[in-house]
Amino acid sequence: FFILPSLWEGLPISMLEAMTLNKSLIVSNCSSAIREIINVDGSTKGFEDTGCFDTIRTPFGYLMNDFKDPQNRETISSWERAIRFLMNDEMFSRECGDNSFALARNFDVEHSIAHWIELVRGLTGKTPV
Repeated sequence: FFILPSLWEGLPISMLEAMTLNKSLIVSNCSSAIREIINVDGSTKGFEDTGCFDTIRTPFGYLMNDFKDPQNRETISSWERAIRFLMNDEMFSRECGDNSFALARNFDVEHSIAHWIELVRGLTGKTPV
């Protein structure tokens, strides 16, 4: 699995790279970019409040309360529980990794190029060469 305990992220390239390697995620809920990536369609289908201090179980792993106060015992404990759960539940971890890999395809070069072509076509009415 992949752990990202950031305080802030722009586009989390390291997370996207881990997703291409079939890694399940334990990531800090520190930016809109992370939330947008793991919630592409805007729904919360498959998202589940774990009841553990702002820890959300997703189809890709865990979206965690961030480390604004790294001394907070509850924060540390919630991250530890998520890590232990992924270590001990191989089936869930593998499923999250597979979901991450499938989602990462939305951010590959071909998908990005197609998006830019549609954007230019929509703005100019012409297909870029």
